[in-house]
Amino acid sequence: ADESSSRSLLEQAKQFEQAQRYGDAITIYRTILQRDLENDDIRAALAKLLSWQGAHAEAAELYREIIQRHPTDLDVRTALARVLSWQTERKEAQQLYEGILQENPRHLDALQGLGDLLFWEERAADALPYYERAYAIGHDSKIAERIASITRANPPPDNPQPTIPSGFTPQERTEQLAQAQAWERSGAYG
Repeated sequence: ADESSSRSLLEQAKQFEQAQRYGDAITIYRTILQRDLENDDIRAALAKLLSWQGAHAEAAELYREIIQRHPTDLDVRTALARVLSWQTERKEAQQLYEGILQENPRHLDALQGLGDLLFWEERAADALPYYERAYAIGHDSKIAERIASITRANPPPDNPQPTIPSGFTPQERTEQLAQAQAWERSGAYG
């Protein structure tokens, strides 16, 4: 009977969540969690909704509890990083994102999350490669819009000058440039 009651409550919480009645869903998730203290799926659902409602500190604490039991769960670590970035605990959030990306360089939510964090810190040029990698994986139109806005705000120079490796004397630079131009003219270059 207890299991049936919990399943019924869970269905009701999911219905409230779908109807965007988050306060009601939170109340039910709390009830279920009181009955089953080890249920990390419910704990994660509760943390997600709390974070959406602005209860970032409580959401972060719930995510930390899950991570203590499941330290390799990249999705929960990403969720914690996202909440921390909303709390302006950005240094810790960045460390979490970077650790996740070391383990899985294609983790879409971590790529986007780190891009967002850097963008919010007004480091758009640093954010751009993370957004580009995320877009290459997920093709999300919102990420494409962010990439376009960064690119518009920081256009590449119209006529970039080739860089000549440092360490050459002016005479060597002139010789290297003349050789490169000769190769280009002869079609032997590129």
